[in-house]
Amino acid sequence: MILKNKSSRPIKQTEKSLFRRPSAHSHSLFIEKSHILFRPAKIASAPLPMSVRSIGFYGVKEGWTDVDKSIDFVHLIWILNGELEIRAEKKVWTVTEGGASVLSPGDRLLITAKKPSRYWWLTVDGTLATGIVRSLGFGRAATRPGACPEYLYKELGEEIRGITASAQRRASATAYKIFALASGKEAESASKGIAHEAAELIRLRFSDPQLSVQTVSEKIGVNRSTLSRAFHQAHGITLVDFLVARRIQEALSLLKETRLPVSEIARICGFNDPAYFSRALRRHTGTNPAAFRKG
Repeated sequence: MILKNKSSRPIKQTEKSLFRRPSAHSHSLFIEKSHILFRPAKIASAPLPMSVRSIGFYGVKEGWTDVDKSIDFVHLIWILNGELEIRAEKKVWTVTEGGASVLSPGDRLLITAKKPSRYWWLTVDGTLATGIVRSLGFGRAATRPGACPEYLYKELGEEIRGITASAQRRASATAYKIFALASGKEAESASKGIAHEAAELIRLRFSDPQLSVQTVSEKIGVNRSTLSRAFHQAHGITLVDFLVARRIQEALSLLKETRLPVSEIARICGFNDPAYFSRALRRHTGTNPAAFRKG
């Protein structure tokens, strides 16, 4: 897990910006697992219309309750399994496995676990946060978007840790994607999640000459043929072609922006053999490295 572990204990009073002091039913016996990550500043450093303020994961037992206070942010809940009862103002509804729900600023919120439950949540604020989320069609009821895209929450965790304005902008974009999926109006299949993880891994580690379909499948934890099929279905290109294209893309930039030897550029971009690099570049651009650099 990438998020800070606060398992098997009640939430600290220093975190009451999101949660009130735990009630008698919210004690550590009811919390099996929790991970919480906050934006380091009360106000986002980047002037964004919607900014991520916190994210988290909870694993709770039947009978657990939380919040019971008015919130001043938009709060999204997406359940992996179990059942939660949500009370907001005078309305009551339940959210079950594969379901999501959004609460708005001003809502007096009480969440109760009717069954042992595991779920991800995220909160956002900003001048247009409520309007942006409402434009996706959320109301006072659960949506049924299906399996929670946990990889996006983990991605968001890394971005919120980034602290910088650029990291906050990326976090805002990822949060919007999560809200869009949670609305149930954009399907996200398990195969898309696998393909996304593979593409992100390639973008980060393309310079590793050992990176291949086999090593990517081992890293993600799926069968090689399953990965290849999912990747092609999601991106319309084979994983091998995507990897080579990413390496070529980086090489083209280095050829134009540096005076590094072609052999060094090939090595940096994950090509062990400079001759193979030249052939691959010719296939993609119709020219060799030296000619491209001069062009």
